[in-house]
Parts: sequence; structure tokens; C-alpha cells
Amino acid sequence: MKILYIHGYNGHEDGMTAQMIRNARPNDTVCAPAIDYTHPLDACRQIVDAVNIYRPDAIVASSLGAFCVLHEDFGVCSVLINTALPKDMMKIVSDKSMLAELDEMLYDILSNYDRPRNEFVYFVFGDNDVVANNREYLKSLFSSDGYDHTYVKEMGHALSKECVTHELNHILNEIAFSAHVFGNERDFL
Repeated sequence: MKILYIHGYNGHEDGMTAQMIRNARPNDTVCAPAIDYTHPLDACRQIVDAVNIYRPDAIVASSLGAFCVLHEDFGVCSVLINTALPKDMMKIVSDKSMLAELDEMLYDILSNYDRPRNEFVYFVFGDNDVVANNREYLKSLFSSDGYDHTYVKEMGHALSKECVTHELNHILNEIAFSAHVFGNERDFL
């Protein structure tokens, strides 16, 4: 299985999360490109390019990376971990143009959230996440049409090793099994 990992703001392509996923899934290929979030719409284009280059079977994204993946429609199953929203980024970022782009992206997501998507989305939330505690809000928006697969884990904003070895592995195994049984057809979900 080929997994595309998209790190969050101030994350790193070879950071601890990418390494944990690689260690937990030694038989899979984990691609983790560097994403520059200075301009979030450009970051989305970088992620689109990465999807086109790596052609993953699944996307795993955290924080602002998860928000950018939610903004796009890749036709690939996605696991979004502790999705950060513009209100969360206001605590971290002072660049008003970046915040304006994030608000525009959220408006796009909310304007189109009822559209049929070509992929299946899983959400993973940390119970103790003080950076992006958006579980109830996102569940209220995406609780139907395939978005009801949510997992809550006792962890903070950073993905824990236990979550990687249990919940994330379970989700990725489910995606791999579905792809094996049903091929590229995702309509069964």
C-alpha cells in the first residue's frame, strides 16, 4: 500500500509522525513531501501535485495538512488527524493574508460540504487536543455520506505512537482490504 503523509503547520516531511507511520507499516511505502504553508492555497496545490506524483492508496494528514486535504477532492481515502481550522491557526499565526486564505478555504468547504465526494474520509481526534479541538463541529458537518467514521483517542494534538499502532493501522488495513476486494471502485463506501 502506498500512503501519502501530509504534515501540519511547522511539521516536517521526516518528522516524528512520518517516522512512526513508517515504523508501524514496514511493508508499505510512506511518502511524506515537504509542504510550505506560507500560502495555504499554494499548499493545497503542492498536495495536489504530491497526489499526482505519488498516486497513493491512502492519504494520512494532520492538523493544517488535514484541513488542506479536506479542502480538495482527491478520489483517495483520507485519514484526517486533529484537523485544524482557521480559528485554531489564529492562535499560532499572525500573518493576516494567511488567515484570510484559510477563511476563504473554510468557506469553500462549507459551501460544498454536501456535494458527493469521490473518496471516503476518516477523522481521528485527540481527546486532549488543546490546539484544534474541533471534533463536535466537524462531526456535525460531516456525520453523513461516509463521514461517520470517527475515532477518538486519548492523546493531545500530536499523533501518539499508540494511535498509530492501533487506530491508524486499523483504518489503513480497512482501506487496503477494501481496495483489494473492490479495486479502485470506492462507491461501495
